[in-house]
Amino acid sequence: MKTVVFSPKAGKYLRIKSLSEQNGNHFTSIAELDVSGCIEKDITDVNQVHSPDINAYPIPASDKLTVSLPGAGDNTQWQYAFYSMSSGMVKSGAIYQISGNHTFNIDDINTGTYILKLTNERGQIFRIKLVKR
Repeated sequence: MKTVVFSPKAGKYLRIKSLSEQNGNHFTSIAELDVSGCIEKDITDVNQVHSPDINAYPIPASDKLTVSLPGAGDNTQWQYAFYSMSSGMVKSGAIYQISGNHTFNIDDINTGTYILKLTNERGQIFRIKLVKR
């Protein structure tokens, strides 16, 4: 068995460790990988924002999801995408913010857990986890 020393530094990294090699096997499958990672805050060129100013309700939702967008009334264009936790992007588009709230019609997506990704004209990215019932 070979031991590899891993000394992470602040920044982006990904560590993949084969669990079966620890048991003396010389093979592995994707199901037997242990993944560790770290992203240091403010090291990417993407402007990701943690904001208490963005809210969504109701959660869980059945047919409509209302999101309160930051910067109410500034006529900002937003790109949105709904990502299923099991199958990737299921719905996307653009909206123009005139008021502080926008209601999405989600009756056309299946029951499950989703991430709603919102990106404004300034490149700020907001993510909301939601459950569709």
